[in-house]
Amino acid sequence: MTNRETWDKLMEITQAVEDAYGLALLADCDCANSIADKAAREMHSALISATCVLLENAATLLVTMEPRSESGAA
Repeated sequence: MTNRETWDKLMEITQAVEDAYGLALLADCDCANSIADKAAREMHSALISATCVLLENAATLLVTMEPRSESGAA
């Protein structure tokens, strides 16, 4: 895989993680209050919170990655 292909794939993954993170944040804000059952609402909130933390960590890790080709050629 060339550096360009690696970079393109990394950017696709980064965008997907950022999109998922944004959607998880929206779900946390918009949906939790509409769940009538308190236990279900608390479970939903915990799952979304965990998802947000994991996606935020993934986004941070992706920023630190620098693609390199296997052959060393650009």
